[in-house]
Amino acid sequence: MLLDVQRRSLLRWYSGFFLGNVFLIWLIGLEYLQATPWITTTYFTLRAKILLTTFLGLSYVGQLALVAFIPALIIVPLILLWPSRFLVFTIGILSASFFALWISIDTILYNLYRFHINGVMLRLTLNGLAENMFGLSLTEMFLVGLFMMLLLGLELFYASILWRYIKKNLFIFTYFKWIFLFLCFSLYISYSMIFYSANYRMNRFLIDCARFLPLYYEVIGAFLPERHGFIAISRVNEKAVNQPPKAQLPLNYPLKNVVCNTKTKKQNIVIIAIDAWRFDMLNKAVTPKITTFSDNAWVFKEHSSGGNSTGPGIFSLFYAIPATYWTAMEEQKKGPLFIDTLLKENYEMQILGSADLSAPPFDRTVFQAIPHLEKKQSAITPNERDHEITEKFKNFVKTRSSKSQPFFSFLFYDSAHSFCIGNEKGPFQPVTKECVRFSLSNKKDILTYFNRYKNALHYIDGEVSEVIQTLKENHLLENTVVLITGDHGEEFDDNHLGYWGHAGNFTRYQVQTPLVLYFPKEKPKTFTYRTSHFDVVPTLMTRVLGCEKDVSSYSVGTNLLDEQRRPYLIIGSYIDFGIVEPERITTIFPTGYVAIEKKDGQDVSGAEVNYLVLEKVLKEMRRFYQV
Repeated sequence: MLLDVQRRSLLRWYSGFFLGNVFLIWLIGLEYLQATPWITTTYFTLRAKILLTTFLGLSYVGQLALVAFIPALIIVPLILLWPSRFLVFTIGILSASFFALWISIDTILYNLYRFHINGVMLRLTLNGLAENMFGLSLTEMFLVGLFMMLLLGLELFYASILWRYIKKNLFIFTYFKWIFLFLCFSLYISYSMIFYSANYRMNRFLIDCARFLPLYYEVIGAFLPERHGFIAISRVNEKAVNQPPKAQLPLNYPLKNVVCNTKTKKQNIVIIAIDAWRFDMLNKAVTPKITTFSDNAWVFKEHSSGGNSTGPGIFSLFYAIPATYWTAMEEQKKGPLFIDTLLKENYEMQILGSADLSAPPFDRTVFQAIPHLEKKQSAITPNERDHEITEKFKNFVKTRSSKSQPFFSFLFYDSAHSFCIGNEKGPFQPVTKECVRFSLSNKKDILTYFNRYKNALHYIDGEVSEVIQTLKENHLLENTVVLITGDHGEEFDDNHLGYWGHAGNFTRYQVQTPLVLYFPKEKPKTFTYRTSHFDVVPTLMTRVLGCEKDVSSYSVGTNLLDEQRRPYLIIGSYIDFGIVEPERITTIFPTGYVAIEKKDGQDVSGAEVNYLVLEKVLKEMRRFYQV
């Protein structure tokens, strides 16, 4: 009998504890509402505004309550099987604190970058990408730790007070049941509105409204009947966008054997990639030495990466196909044809990454065939690591065993990506003393952050200059192709939509990057038509390695000198991908949901999918599978 009383008391206590945490997560989640300002625009009629606001309120209340309920899946069985007050209190407090911290970080992440913490991002973080993606400063890490301690203290205090209150006021449990039913009702109505609007235009806006809520798509897709649930999410008229998982399908890459002229005298190739180097940062002020070098090279002014983040950006540069093939390449251990061809042509290989080459896992994709790949540098800070790879390149050039053997070098600089670590000193002032990006908003003056970013690029400019100077001093420039570019851009709320950094959208500030290409004895020239990372490997394969001119068997790009450009680009991200056309951007989410925006990221009201382009894109995403 005593155990039954203990179980009932603990269940009553946890009911109150759960509801208290619902209110806490509601309070924290108010930050999400910054991402839905369009509801108040004049585009919508009064009736539509009422409908959207009702949906937003019910979704907010129900979905965040569902997130707060996740720990109950552990706590309630624990109470029934092992009703230890100490154990239940400990696990309950720790799990509630963890989920409150998760929502806090997720609100910041979503408002800055427009994506949630999910399985993909969690995997990257656990693989050590946290520093490389966000470059947390000491202040930011201290604030995270302090906030966690405050949450633990608050949860402990609330748990203790609630236990005493529940023991004396057992009747309060009746009210808990009615509140719990209201939360379930809110979530049911929210999901039902999505489901029953599937055949109407309003469904587009309801889904866009729900995008800011964590796990909303995942839950509705899992719990509604599949033949209706996913149609409701992706909308009837665009359901064909959903792609079946293809990671296990056999690859057909390249489509055929590529023939190269083995008798061609091979030139050395040096590719220098600068993380987060946006298109307008190739200039005399920020990167003066690279700019001077570009005066004797080819400069492509309208160049786009194949991704808005590091993984897709570097993947597209070396594979020359969309980053949607990443998982298949990784799981089937298939490296890029370009690297395989270099190895076949007996190039001496040197891969130098300032950041960890296993996060993202380039060691299992792009560089998997490189023997004795050095994944990490020994230095601690990004600036020190950048200098370390420069010194290793200089030593490599001076100590090569065979001066007649061609070599390929790849140097990947990281300081601009992690500009909040160091870079206080430099020509661009004032700078923020400590990055506290939790407080960033579209109303905040970004000059001090932008200056710090430019100081990082200015520092990298000096390192790249040493690489070029080393080639000059060793009389290698007359036989070395040098390519300098970025993996993606970096946004500082340039479109006034609240986006910061990268991996948030597919506008030019996150996608476009400089491209400088030096060919020995070629006259300098500036190109103003659109090019992309997909065009780099075809150019190097045909011009440097003497391979056949038909590049369609291994690339979706063309030669950089081919002015007949594609009318669209497929731009990858960690989670979704974008179709970038000259005047608009179509974003395809994992659920199949489609968002159409202007090229500056502004919403295109009532726009329809360009099915001719979409059909071509889907074919490109299937072309290198054996289907």
